[in-house]
Amino acid sequence: MRKKIEKIRNIIQLFSIIVFTGLFGLILHNFRKVYESILDGVSNFNVQALFMVLPLIGITLIFGRFFCGWLCAFGAINDFIYKISKKVLKVNIKVNKKVDSTLKSIKYIYFLGIVVFTWTLGNNFLSTYDPWSAYANIKYLPSSFINKPSAFLILISTLIGAAFIERFFCRYLCPLGAIQSMISKLKISNISKNTSICGKCTLCTKKCPMGINLKGKESIISSECISCLNCVSNCPKKNANKKIIGLKTPPIIFVVFGLIIFLMSYLSEASIIQSLPENKKVVSEEKILTHKNIDNSNNENKVDNNFSDDSSIIEEMNKINTNIKSNEKSNYKEYMEESNYSNKLDENIDEKIEDKKENKIYNDGTFRGIELDLTVEVTLYSDEIVNIEIISHGEEIGYFEETFEVIPKAILKSQSTGVDVVSGATDTSERLLDAIRDALYRAKIPK
Repeated sequence: MRKKIEKIRNIIQLFSIIVFTGLFGLILHNFRKVYESILDGVSNFNVQALFMVLPLIGITLIFGRFFCGWLCAFGAINDFIYKISKKVLKVNIKVNKKVDSTLKSIKYIYFLGIVVFTWTLGNNFLSTYDPWSAYANIKYLPSSFINKPSAFLILISTLIGAAFIERFFCRYLCPLGAIQSMISKLKISNISKNTSICGKCTLCTKKCPMGINLKGKESIISSECISCLNCVSNCPKKNANKKIIGLKTPPIIFVVFGLIIFLMSYLSEASIIQSLPENKKVVSEEKILTHKNIDNSNNENKVDNNFSDDSSIIEEMNKINTNIKSNEKSNYKEYMEESNYSNKLDENIDEKIEDKKENKIYNDGTFRGIELDLTVEVTLYSDEIVNIEIISHGEEIGYFEETFEVIPKAILKSQSTGVDVVSGATDTSERLLDAIRDALYRAKIPK
């Protein structure tokens, strides 16, 4: 069974690439939300984000960086690239231990930069160089490359690095790996060996994808360990074992137990999140009001609807109503003068209506806008955006929910597409804004 562990892991990794493509980015995104909630105070705490990160924290405290070794799609890609490179290019580069140890600190510096500049100060300039962002937007090539060429160049560089150094990105650059490494220092599991019966093969060290030195050590508790079990499955004397709370755990039990806990945790958290009040489908106040405006336009005077914000016309119309209601006036000449005034006013209003029509920017109605795989419908009435509806999209779960809620509301309120993007979901925000702008472009009246 030990020999089969590596094959089982490869199958699970392939499954992760297909099913959990963007899970690593989603988890980091929710760590950001938890951090921002702490800064905002308990009253504004993002419970949904907390539920998304708790499973990872829990599994890391028990199994260490199990997610990195088994379920991270980006880590799996690093593994497969190195394996192919080793067989095809015969690559066998081993980084000096001191150099390797020094380079591993880069991911902590990078993570600190993200926390300070992006999470705390709200500066998203690092997203321009984010290889994860590039990876998540591969399906939108070539336009995504045009928008973020630096991020794609760094992604390509990390993949080239993975061809020569095993787990290149995971070792030296991964911010989520930095978080897990810090949590992993408190884990209750470890790799144990009886050094008295160890041979001279040092296969445990040679097979470690993270470059951890296992030679001559009874217990390996390194926070860099990704619990891949390569050392356990390759030990010819079956001397390397995984232990949880000091209890020897068969590899297959360790793997099955870890997968069940992780997957069940996320399924249960997902059901809890869906039951939270903020996730129940509620029509926004803006949308209710605007629908009422559209419905009322069928029954009310359209001139009133078009010029309800023109205080001067309202004032003049009120004068007319007052004059009409004043039936007690006996002076016929005065009445006729007022009637003439009323006729002149009607002519003045007609002129203003024509001016308004000439200055009109958009046609009334609902118009469809498209940006890549995101489609929206924007409803306009009297040059006002009264409704925005997302028809279809291909965004990752966990990224689009807040964006699709916040940005349409902000546009309805400001009547402008020049609104701020949602932090941590810049790409999704920009695609949504571009789709809305496309709909507005289609609605424009040709001049």
